[in-house]
Amino acid sequence: VLSVDLLRAFCALSAHLLRTFRDKMASPADKVKIVKKRMKKFPRFQADRFKRMNQSWRKPRGIDGRVRRKFKGSTIIPNIGYGSDKKTRF
Repeated sequence: VLSVDLLRAFCALSAHLLRTFRDKMASPADKVKIVKKRMKKFPRFQADRFKRMNQSWRKPRGIDGRVRRKFKGSTIIPNIGYGSDKKTRF
């Protein structure tokens, strides 16, 4: 019974210490909100059709590839315009 009371007292003390340190911790003067331009991944073209094909992006290089030629309705290619803000990138 004594150990249970001791444990409760210790928990209460540690919670109090955590609250006081959290209030006194340093915080940035201007917290910049991280805004991602695109959260979805760029899947590899036709990777959903074949189990052996990895989902990670590969640039299409075929002569007739509709993704490379940017036809309407096909998979989009990642380019520099999808990059996030330099200050909040990593």
